[in-house]
Amino acid sequence: MADISKCKGTGCPVKKQCYRYTAKESSLQSYFANVPFYVNETKGDKIKIDCGMYWGKNKEQIFSLFHKKPIN
Repeated sequence: MADISKCKGTGCPVKKQCYRYTAKESSLQSYFANVPFYVNETKGDKIKIDCGMYWGKNKEQIFSLFHKKPIN
């Protein structure tokens, strides 16, 4: 059981690789109020997303997998 805030993954293209989506629910599970990812850029059929809550199999942040534009 996961003692973390889970994500419902609605519309997320990487949800099946994210522990916050795939982890087994606990009896008193908490979820994010909104899906925390957003589309950063779209080019043809490719998209780049940002999500500060992504938890991959090796616990990497999604920022290391996808390009992130600097915040001004």
